[in-house]
Amino acid sequence: MKVDELNYLSITDSPEMNVGFRWQGHVFWNWYARHLDSVDVGNLHRIAQLDKQLGDYQ
Repeated sequence: MKVDELNYLSITDSPEMNVGFRWQGHVFWNWYARHLDSVDVGNLHRIAQLDKQLGDYQ
């Protein structure tokens, strides 16, 4: 994954909240899930939990 692409997806990339912030978060977690060696139920549950925490934080 390219560094500039990772920066674009990063939630700490900019201090302001941009439109599509949640969408970018989903893209990151989807990318993360695809790049795990083996995506099992535990990993998917953890990703969902982290995504929910991200939503609650906002």
